[in-house]
Amino acid sequence: MNHTKRKWGRVALVVVTMTMISAPTFAQNKINLVVPYAPGGITDILARLISKKLGDELQSTVVVENKPGAGTAIGAAHVAKATPDGRTILLTTVSTTMIINPLIMEKPPYSPQDLVAVAPIASAPFVLLASVDFPASNLRDLQAMSKKGQSLDCATVGPGTTGHLTNAMFRQITGINCTDIHYKGSGPATTDVIAGAVQLYFDGLSSAVPRVKSGQLKAIVVTGGKRSPTLAHVPTAVELGFPKFVSKSTFGVVAPAKTPKATLQKLHSAISKVIADPEIRSKFSELGAEIETTAGVAEYRQQIAADAAAWKGIVGGMDLTSLR
Repeated sequence: MNHTKRKWGRVALVVVTMTMISAPTFAQNKINLVVPYAPGGITDILARLISKKLGDELQSTVVVENKPGAGTAIGAAHVAKATPDGRTILLTTVSTTMIINPLIMEKPPYSPQDLVAVAPIASAPFVLLASVDFPASNLRDLQAMSKKGQSLDCATVGPGTTGHLTNAMFRQITGINCTDIHYKGSGPATTDVIAGAVQLYFDGLSSAVPRVKSGQLKAIVVTGGKRSPTLAHVPTAVELGFPKFVSKSTFGVVAPAKTPKATLQKLHSAISKVIADPEIRSKFSELGAEIETTAGVAEYRQQIAADAAAWKGIVGGMDLTSLR
């Protein structure tokens, strides 16, 4: 009888041990949520907004770690080389890290195959800005100016950024000719647009809204699929007759490629639950960011692949020598 009890005791111990090994757990472990940008930008803000609730969901402590530089490549390379256990993940502009960088970088320090999609977070369109004295107020006005041969400049925050590629999309779809003027940040670009030194600038919605509402800048068009509630008076390019002119920064979480499927799904479920929280949704909305969700990891991968195909068409029409 005692022999039988000892036998079943050993079996139970093996079952429990195997369950503990196979089931993803984050309890009592720190999770590094890497942001490939400097503190203070929208990606960093989104990460800090969700970190506490995400930690609560995963019964862990989520620490935001900034690793800026090289158009997200430094942070992405760091996460790609991390132990694939779900405890080092990247919250990034997925449109840049997983799509644009591999298309334009000659020798990126990571490959998109080194990373795997976990969950979307949000998306935010761009706003075409001009000084309040700029004569054009809509895309048709800009087309007329371009046809007359008037010189137009359009600011960017650097070669290869999503804003820069939005300029390329703008030219390809509308036929409006403008020259890229590259800046090292949104601050100096915005200052020159306000002063009229540069006529146009596709800025992110979150940073554009305060400038527009204060009367410092004029918003000409929004690049989202629908109007933004934060700038409800500004039309989209889609409703003005340019259905393919949709450009957004997409924010999401990715992990090292060999992270177990069960761990990825646990992270996806936790992130999806956090961003569904009414308080989080409200704060995202104030930033001009729209919540994005998918049913699972596989659907998110499909979404990224579709976005990649669209951007590849835009990049294919560009001279990449200036970006490398």
